Amino acid sequence: GQYSSWVVLKRYQEFHDLHAKIVDALQHSRPDLIVELPPLPPRESKMLVDHLQRQFIEKRRLLLQDYLEHLIK
Repeated sequence: GQYSSWVVLKRYQEFHDLHAKIVDALQHSRPDLIVELPPLPPRESKMLVDHLQRQFIEKRRLLLQDYLEHLIK
């Protein structure tokens, strides 16, 4: 097949780990910038919310996309 279009699936934990690494790095180099970081979207309990519902997946995708866009800026 062609590899012109790649889709990468990420788990929420990977975004959480990324955020923690960024905060850790900033604490050592530029602690004043930590307040500028966008907040990571909150976790939702798997007991209360079905994480396989399309609506949940799309909402989380949009929140994480917004997080990444603000992080890049």
